[in-house]
Amino acid sequence: MNKYFHIYGTLECTYCLEAITILNSLGHEYILTILDQSETYTALLKFAYSHTTVPIIIYCDGLDNEEFIGGTDALIKFLKKDFKEKKQEKELTEE
Repeated sequence: MNKYFHIYGTLECTYCLEAITILNSLGHEYILTILDQSETYTALLKFAYSHTTVPIIIYCDGLDNEEFIGGTDALIKFLKKDFKEKKQEKELTEE
């Protein structure tokens, strides 16, 4: 399955840029939706995900399965957790 992140952000947002930089540096795939031209859609997203700021980051596992991450700090926590779980799985298979 195709795993990727979907980032909803704005061009002026330093946190959005940080999230993009982190995903680029780690080689993760992502889709970037720029919200600058639609205040209505931005408001709908914020309401739908109960998240008041950008970026709004979603982890997608295929086309039908998504997990709301949150902002940049939540992305960092998600990636650290994912790294630790993968490391533990690798150690178990090596034993």
